[in-house]
Amino acid sequence: MSGQNAILLNGSDEPSSSAAALHAILEPYFAVEILPRTCISDRATGSDVFDHIRQFSPVIIFLLLQTRSITEIVKLLEAIRRSLKSIPIIVVIEAAEPREVFELLKGGAADFLTPPFRSSDVLPRTWKVLYRGPEETNRNLSCGADVSLQQLIGMSPDFIAQVKRIPLLASVR
Repeated sequence: MSGQNAILLNGSDEPSSSAAALHAILEPYFAVEILPRTCISDRATGSDVFDHIRQFSPVIIFLLLQTRSITEIVKLLEAIRRSLKSIPIIVVIEAAEPREVFELLKGGAADFLTPPFRSSDVLPRTWKVLYRGPEETNRNLSCGADVSLQQLIGMSPDFIAQVKRIPLLASVR
């Protein structure tokens, strides 16, 4: 584990298989805390939730939501952004139209994911968001410079062969 923290804000009405899947993918790289639905309900703008998140010091937040009003999600994103300005947020949503995805990104999401999850999708996107960070500031993963592309995305020889065909990624160790 790299010593960095990630928060999963679980917004589903029941225990989320998405939260469990993301937790399993992220746990080798992050200390992961899952906060329940009650934390991101209408009371989410309360300072207690944000104080708790600040104390955990996450480098990234995953906001897991089932299909609901994009307007509500954007309001929640804006509330989180106001209180936790420097922490990038990846929105995890079951289904969304391209227009809705645009609204999420415009509303402050650093990226978005849709289930089902694969580590070969989640980890590179997380890595990209952490390096790009909000307002294009640089962040460094504290797992060190010895992390190779294979360690980040897995050891599948077929996948690595496909990745190495992409000129920019072929030069990454």
